[in-house]
Amino acid sequence: MLTADTFGKAKAELEGINCEVHILTGESHDVQKEEFVRKLDTEKIIALGNGNNGLKMLKAAKIGIAVCLEGGCSKDAGYHC
Repeated sequence: MLTADTFGKAKAELEGINCEVHILTGESHDVQKEEFVRKLDTEKIIALGNGNNGLKMLKAAKIGIAVCLEGGCSKDAGYHC
């Protein structure tokens, strides 16, 4: 799980789930997410995102899926997938 953890709930919500949680720090989360995906094999990546900070990641992944959650969904995320 790669997240900017905008609401600070990621670790608590993923408790009990067998996964690694990578919480971004600093600025330019959109660039950090894209770089993270590009370090992997983008042809094997399915990315899900709902915000503007995930647009570059969604474009870089083989499959980018915009999701609408309680916090909403960026109209640009849905448009670019």
